[in-house]
Amino acid sequence: MGMGVDYAPSLDRHDTRRKVGVITQAEIVGKHLELSGYLYGKDFPELIREMKSTGLRAQAGQALGMSYEISDARILDMKARIWTLAKVTFTGAAILRREKAAYRKTWIELE
Repeated sequence: MGMGVDYAPSLDRHDTRRKVGVITQAEIVGKHLELSGYLYGKDFPELIREMKSTGLRAQAGQALGMSYEISDARILDMKARIWTLAKVTFTGAAILRREKAAYRKTWIELE
């Protein structure tokens, strides 16, 4: 909660200095993490135009996804197939094209 959301104009990487919004709610629903928040549309109208022009408003994010940002991660066993994090600090999230996101099943939509 309160984490910044960033984006790069190319939508292919994180840009931690370009905060375009904030996460205000996070909830685990089944096996899914659902986030909601605000985008600073007045400050970043090009992002809102991009999202609207690709039809994301109606198509539930078929083109864009999200990735999260962490620091200070401590992994119990680096050789394990699935890592277990003993310590982690979440530092933000990024809006990216889905094919560039770390988790390609993520999506974002405007209300």
